[in-house]
Amino acid sequence: MSKKLGKPATGPPATETPSKINPVPTLTNRIESPKVEVMSYSTTTTAALRAEAAQHEQDAADSFERCDTDGFMSQWASGCTAAKKRLQADIQDNGGLAEVPALFDLAGNLVPAKLIDTRFGMAWGIFESWDDLNGSGDIVRWVNAFPARRSTLASKDVMEGRVMARAYADLRGKSACNVTAVIIRSQFDGTEEIVTADQFES
Repeated sequence: MSKKLGKPATGPPATETPSKINPVPTLTNRIESPKVEVMSYSTTTTAALRAEAAQHEQDAADSFERCDTDGFMSQWASGCTAAKKRLQADIQDNGGLAEVPALFDLAGNLVPAKLIDTRFGMAWGIFESWDDLNGSGDIVRWVNAFPARRSTLASKDVMEGRVMARAYADLRGKSACNVTAVIIRSQFDGTEEIVTADQFES
C-alpha cells in the first residue's frame, strides 16, 4: 500500500488541499510579486528535485549574506521554490500519490466534489457526476468545508474524509505575502483509495 502524505486536518487548508509546508512571513510593506519558477515534473527525478531545492536554499542563504537591495525577495522566492520541489519529490517518491481531503455520503461513498476557495472561505462544490466534475458540468450544491462538528456536515447528508489520490505540488496563497507550498489533488474519478470516510473518527 502507498505510504500516506499529510495528516487529517481539523481546520480549513489554505488551498484546495490542506497539506502545507514552510509558511512565508507576512510583509508589512507593499511589494511587487516576484517571479517564481514554474516547471513540469513529469520527467524530473526526485533526486534532481531535492538537489534543485538545496540549490534554491543556498541561493537564499547567499542572498542573505549579500544583503542586497532585493535580498528579502530573492530569499523569499528561493525558499518558496525549494519548498515546492521538496514537496513534489515526496509526492513522486510515493508514486505520484498524496493523502488529500474528500467528500463522502453518509454511507461512505465518494461524492463528486471539489474543494474551492470562495470569498466566504473553503467550500465543497458538488457535481451531479464525476464526468461533470472533470468536464464542463455545473456545481449543483455547495457545502462549507471543514466545520468544527460532524453534525454540521451530517445535516447536509455528507461527511469529510481522506483519500490517496494523484496530486502535485504548487505554490498557492491569497497574496504574494502568504504563499506556501501545498498539495493539489488532480485525480477526481471515484476510484481513489479511501483512507477514512469520516475524518472525525480518525
